[in-house]
Amino acid sequence: MAKYKSDLQDINFTLFDLLKADRHIEGYEANDLKDIIAQFDKFVENEVYPTRQKGDEEGVSLTASGVQVPECFRAPHKAFYENGWYGLGYSEDIGGMPCPESVGLACTSLINGANVAFSMYYGLTKAAMNVIWKIGTQEQKDKFAARMMTGQRGGTMC
Repeated sequence: MAKYKSDLQDINFTLFDLLKADRHIEGYEANDLKDIIAQFDKFVENEVYPTRQKGDEEGVSLTASGVQVPECFRAPHKAFYENGWYGLGYSEDIGGMPCPESVGLACTSLINGANVAFSMYYGLTKAAMNVIWKIGTQEQKDKFAARMMTGQRGGTMC
């Protein structure tokens, strides 16, 4: 069976030694940002990667009550939001955790490598929420985006 393996040494070299990502946001040192990536990597390894094969085997189904995602996605999805990972890169005033875009992209790369199907649930929600924040009314932001930040609602782009 395949095992999850990431190369944090390479990621950290690229982001912090080469690109100096820690200089692009106030309030964070390189070690803070490295710790965010390392903790995200642990979450991905322990919670998301184990759903890769099982999620494919279970698949998605359409039932009378709506679309049902693989049961094995439910606990990691809940933990993803509870741990604040969805808010990575968003401002604190909307419940996010600011960080350089490059750090967010490194985390996206890790989760995509572990289980791209799982990452699409929150990834498409981010795309939809970004549109709401950019051009939506305050009513739409209050009604939809606040619930997207907590995982109560999802979104998609067509």
